[in-house]
Amino acid sequence: MKKLFVCYFILQHAILYAQVSWKIEINGGLPINFPSPLIIKQSGYPVISTWAKYYSEPFKLPVYWDIKLNRLENKVGYEIELMHHKLYLKNKPNDVQHFGISHGFNLLFVNRIIECSFYTLRLGAGAIIAHPESEIRGQTFGDAVDPYDMGYFITGPTVQIAFSKYFGVLQRLRLNTEAKLLVAYSHTPIARGKAHVWYAGVHLLAGIQGLIFDNE
Repeated sequence: MKKLFVCYFILQHAILYAQVSWKIEINGGLPINFPSPLIIKQSGYPVISTWAKYYSEPFKLPVYWDIKLNRLENKVGYEIELMHHKLYLKNKPNDVQHFGISHGFNLLFVNRIIECSFYTLRLGAGAIIAHPESEIRGQTFGDAVDPYDMGYFITGPTVQIAFSKYFGVLQRLRLNTEAKLLVAYSHTPIARGKAHVWYAGVHLLAGIQGLIFDNE
């Protein structure tokens, strides 16, 4: 019984002095997309293989955005992050009239967060939720014009490493700057086939973080 009482006391003491906080964060961003392999396999046709170059137009509607919700305990915690990114193929091969993932190359992450003295480290893994639009050899897939086209697909995995720096402006509000490296693979549907999209890029973010709750 004495041992149980001691364990209970230690547990209550740990809970009492744990610094727990919930925070929400909203960012805009500027992606820098690296050239990467693109392989298009369409039934009845030869394979198209190219070293793809993408552009993103992050400041045109729908704009680039990034939302995070995290829980930290003693400066270590977990986070859900959803990012809306866009990809447009710049160097289109002859048989590709259009190739884009522009209603969203959306990235959903679960992150591990560590708040250090001068920066915050994020390590994340998750899934791509893609809305592809393409016209290949005159055959179309998806609709980039219709905002109600709900052609979203879970198309593959993604991982990231990110470093953030926060600047306090109010008691419950901070400014955020962040640099992250993303790597992803997307098994993307097209008309009568699939496009194998490898992606890598550096993303520069800025926004605000608000404190929802803390027990201090």
